[in-house]
Amino acid sequence: WLDEWYRLDETVEPAVYRLRDHKVPIDIAEKLIDFWEKMKLPHASDSITALEIIHGALESINPETSAFFYFRNPDVHTHSHYPESLVPIFAEQDPHRKNKLTQLKQLIRNRADGKIIIREYNAEYTGLRIDPTFLYSHLESNELETLKNGVIQPQDWPALSHEVQKAIETHGIVALSDMDELGKQIPEDLWAAIETKLEQSVEPSGVSNQKQNYNERFLKERTRLFLGRQDLLESMLGYVEDTNDRQPLVITGKSGCGKSALIAECAKQCREKFPNALVIPHFIGAAPGSTDLLTSIRSICEILRRECNIDDEFSTDPDKLHAQMRLFLKKAGAIHPIILLVDAVNQLEPANRSHELRWFPLNLPSGVRIIVSTLAGDCLDKLQERISDDHILDVPALPEIDRKSLIQKQLANRGKKLTEEQIFRILDTTARPDTGLPLYLLVALEELCLFGDYDALNHRIDRLPSTLSELFGQVLQRLEDDHTQDITEFILRLLAVSRSGLMESEILDILAYGIRNPRYTC
Repeated sequence: WLDEWYRLDETVEPAVYRLRDHKVPIDIAEKLIDFWEKMKLPHASDSITALEIIHGALESINPETSAFFYFRNPDVHTHSHYPESLVPIFAEQDPHRKNKLTQLKQLIRNRADGKIIIREYNAEYTGLRIDPTFLYSHLESNELETLKNGVIQPQDWPALSHEVQKAIETHGIVALSDMDELGKQIPEDLWAAIETKLEQSVEPSGVSNQKQNYNERFLKERTRLFLGRQDLLESMLGYVEDTNDRQPLVITGKSGCGKSALIAECAKQCREKFPNALVIPHFIGAAPGSTDLLTSIRSICEILRRECNIDDEFSTDPDKLHAQMRLFLKKAGAIHPIILLVDAVNQLEPANRSHELRWFPLNLPSGVRIIVSTLAGDCLDKLQERISDDHILDVPALPEIDRKSLIQKQLANRGKKLTEEQIFRILDTTARPDTGLPLYLLVALEELCLFGDYDALNHRIDRLPSTLSELFGQVLQRLEDDHTQDITEFILRLLAVSRSGLMESEILDILAYGIRNPRYTC
């Protein structure tokens, strides 16, 4: 039975045996459950609901977890007119399962505290409901009168014909009293819990703080899987230490090579190595509006003004604001060492001539270090005209040993793994030149993790394309297959016409509106 109904899944860590895709007959399923229980396998016969309760509420490691349980009185089915055929709806018939249900309820009661709340509620049997389409078209006048208000009362049951009774027992649902009170209690409980969380939240002190929070989240995400690049990091940290250097340091490289992650890791290590310095990571595109030059300058200047107690007010004149950033840096550098890291200046909107870099300080004031990253193009061309070659670092492909570690680390975070042979096939730069790019690997691994057929995994790996752009083409095709072409196209159009990208919440709001209003979607 084990060989027939289970298969070894070695893509997860630790490896597990999974039920095969075809349905297990009920009699064999019950015998398998009985076997696993005798083998002392925890929760072998628990239902999905029981497992969700145990994992999500009773054993949750999240300190913020709250749970509400609503226990109905157990005597609904004891009403004298309650149909015997519907007793299993409200009362477990199997003695073993009934005992497990009692144990689960007791476990919940034992755990009740400020975060696990239990409510008792009453519900009485008041009759049955049925969708009229399930009934015969020709009903007696007394039957039509009985069904008029939608509920068949217990006292009306004997007056119904055998055919109508059979239809109701087959397709009807139980009508209960006092459900309106429960319906009011649940949202009241949820709202009270939400209000408590909101009261604990720290309100940001302005738009600049919100932008800073976006950048901090981006930094945390990009450093989560950072590997290697020690030679580049040493050069960057050495630049920061050299107080006599007055030029910015430029990081460049192919799209997807890991420039953002390198900038983020450098910011993280600067905070550890230079605790007295004010380290400002600014990632273009990470926060709403950050691709607008003036918005980014204001955000950086606001942090400098707040952290260094600078009294100057912002100018509304774009040309003056360019010069004001240099002034803020000079005043801040006289108070604290300033380490400013700006990622992806090439993503700035061309408006306000941002790519001419007139706003970018090339001769740094004392106490200020600036590291900036960009793709090849007009921004890099302007920087190369004004900055010496030894201040421009190119990020190469990630070495194979680090790429292998990246694969293993990312899969471990998802509780999965690949065989050595499968990893070797992914890392084959002959078949896939762009596999040297960390972004390619991360996107490819996400796609493999979403692929559900273990037996066809090798075939899916072989279908991974050679370039990053082709890989994103596969992702878009998969999105169309999963969510339809219309919805995928609609979301991509939203992104294409948005000024500086959209947050996930904004996409969901617009998508929901578009689904309710098809003409708007078109």
